[in-house]
Amino acid sequence: KLKAEIEARRQDDTQAQTLARRAEAETAQRKAEAEMATLRQAEDDARRKAAAEAKAKHEADEALAKAQAERQKADEEARRTAAAETKERSEASTKQRAEAEAKAKAEADAKTTADAEAKVDAAAAADKKAAESAETVLRLALPDRQRVQVALTSLGFDTRGSDGAFGPRSREMIGAWQKARNQPVTGFLTGPQQQALLKEAATAIGKYNDEQKKIEEEKKTEEAKAKAAATAPPSSALSAPPVQPADDNKMLEQKTVTVYKKSGLQGACGSNFNYNIRVYRNMIQVNLGGAWRTARADAQGRFDSGEFKSNNSLSSFRITGTLSPRVINVENLTLFCAWQATF
Repeated sequence: KLKAEIEARRQDDTQAQTLARRAEAETAQRKAEAEMATLRQAEDDARRKAAAEAKAKHEADEALAKAQAERQKADEEARRTAAAETKERSEASTKQRAEAEAKAKAEADAKTTADAEAKVDAAAAADKKAAESAETVLRLALPDRQRVQVALTSLGFDTRGSDGAFGPRSREMIGAWQKARNQPVTGFLTGPQQQALLKEAATAIGKYNDEQKKIEEEKKTEEAKAKAAATAPPSSALSAPPVQPADDNKMLEQKTVTVYKKSGLQGACGSNFNYNIRVYRNMIQVNLGGAWRTARADAQGRFDSGEFKSNNSLSSFRITGTLSPRVINVENLTLFCAWQATF
């Protein structure tokens, strides 16, 4: 009985111990599971934290990279802007220097040109003065000057008349002749130039001299006749010879006439011209272009030369007018110019 009790107590103790151990094991297991859960939670938290930190770091790195890229872009833009501004300032400075140099050069060139022109003008003025003095020394008489005008006109340098007056037109034609012969253009003749001009136009001068000689001979003849008639003894009407008809070919006078522009364009027509004319009973003759042009009059005294070409011009001319009153008209039919004068 005692043994049974002991065995029963032993079994009870064993069962109690087993239960206790089981409880301890369960407690230990729950503790272990709790610790494991805590550990897993900690690991999960650590992973989430690491992931969050990694994400934050990645975002921070991206933000930093973006900021650095923007900073680099801004720096590059600033450098480009600075370089462009520097280049622009440099180009502006270069342009200003170039403009300043060009202006200085232009001013220097202008001064050089002006100085050169002044020297040329001074030399030309000196040459003209010397030529004028040389021509004065020649003491050209009226016939000498007329021969110069005839010579010039015959060579194509139309003096528009040969009245012996060296006006602006004659001076211009002398200068044109000098220029064409590569001589200093002064408008005044030296002795050698006068001789060269007359020699060059020898044919025209010879013809002009013959005409002048004929005029002088006719004049002397008429004067001799007039003198003889004045000194002849009076005779009766019965013995007087019959009255002879008037000589229509007898020249009444020779003179220089200035014709004034009546119509025509300003640039195409000159203003006034001088012409030598011969007046007869039934006609007049005008020296135009180096040749005598005849305009015969009708019974009413109206004269008309008809159309003709000038010897030294491509223009066509016509001379008209009346012997009473004495009016002469000169027309350039090519340029539609007209001049008029009384004589």
